[in-house]
Amino acid sequence: MPQDASRYAPDFDYDHRFHAGNVGDVLKHCALLRWLEALQAQGPVWLLDTHAGAGMYTLPPQGEWQQGIGALAGRDDAPPVAQRYLDAVRHTTQGKARRYPGSPALARAQLRPQDRLRLVELIEGPCQRLEAHYAQDAQVEVIGGDGFEILRAAAQTPHLAALIDPPYTAKAEWPTLATTLIDALRLNPTLPVMAWYPIKSLMRPQTLVASLRAAGVHGACVELLTTPLRIKRKTLKGSGLLLLNPPQGVLAALSGALPWLGAALSDEWRGDVYGF
Repeated sequence: MPQDASRYAPDFDYDHRFHAGNVGDVLKHCALLRWLEALQAQGPVWLLDTHAGAGMYTLPPQGEWQQGIGALAGRDDAPPVAQRYLDAVRHTTQGKARRYPGSPALARAQLRPQDRLRLVELIEGPCQRLEAHYAQDAQVEVIGGDGFEILRAAAQTPHLAALIDPPYTAKAEWPTLATTLIDALRLNPTLPVMAWYPIKSLMRPQTLVASLRAAGVHGACVELLTTPLRIKRKTLKGSGLLLLNPPQGVLAALSGALPWLGAALSDEWRGDVYGF
C-alpha cells in the first residue's frame, strides 16, 4: 500500500482493525457516551447501531491508535466528556494485550435494564462475532443486513436513537446517508441521530449538510481536524459528528471538550461546532 494511501478511499476494503482507537474513534466515542447519557436522562433508550463492526479490536504494536487513544495515555487533566471516555476504555487499552472497545461494547456497558441495543452489521465475519458474543444477552439484538435500510424500517420505533458510522469506502455512502436521514426524519421528526463522518476535505461534509438543509432537516455538526487540510495527501484529516435532535447539554459539553482533545491529539488542530 502506498505510504499516503487512505483506507477510507474506495480502492481498499474497509477493516476497522486498522483504525480502532484513532483520532476519529476518540471524538466519536467521547460523544457517544455523553450523548447516550443525556438520552437516558429523558427515559428508556433503544439504540440502533447501523454499522456496528466487530465490537472489540486488538491493537497492533504500531497503528493509528497511537495518534488517538495512545496520545491520551497517562493524562490526568481531561474534561468530564473525555474523562468518562478514558475511564470506559482504560481497562482494555492498558497492558501488553491492548484491545479497543468499539461502539457496541461501549454502548452495552452503559445500558440500564430498561434500555435496548440493536446492532446491525452487513459483513459476515464481524456479524458472526457479534452474534457469538451477545448470544445470551437479552438486551442486545444482532442483525445482519444493510443498516441504512434497517434504520428506515425502524424509524418510528418508540424510544429509538440511531448511531450511524458507515465505512465510507464508496462515494455513494455520502448521498445514501443523506437520503436515509431525510427519509427517517420525515417518518419521525424527533428521532435522535448521531452520525460520524471522516474529513479529508470539506466538500463532502458540506454537500451532506446542504442536502439535509434543502430537505428541511436541521441539526448541528461537531468537527475536529488534527491534520491541516492544506496537506495534500489521501489521509484522514479529522472527523465530524452530525447530530440531529441532540439532547440538552450535549453540544455545550462537546464544544467545551474540543480544545483539550485537539491540543492533546495534535499540534495543529481545529475544532468547530455549528448548526444548520
